[in-house]
Amino acid sequence: MAASYAVPTIKIAELLAISQKTLFRHYRSQLNVGAARVEAALALRLYELAAGRGDIALRATIFILKARFGWSPYLPAPRRPLG
Repeated sequence: MAASYAVPTIKIAELLAISQKTLFRHYRSQLNVGAARVEAALALRLYELAAGRGDIALRATIFILKARFGWSPYLPAPRRPLG
């Protein structure tokens, strides 16, 4: 389905000659699966880039740390437990 290639739903509705409302009513499951497929493919590619070497790998790694794990170079260092 076009959703697995990140085609916007308005364009999919136009291709099918139906309204977006009708598209969502009858094809919600397929749209969700398509969106999950494209997200998984992009995440896999990002992890492949991060596993490489050089500037692109560093940028991909930093992006993953920020987006997935909430990392920020501006956060204070974690506190060590007392005792």
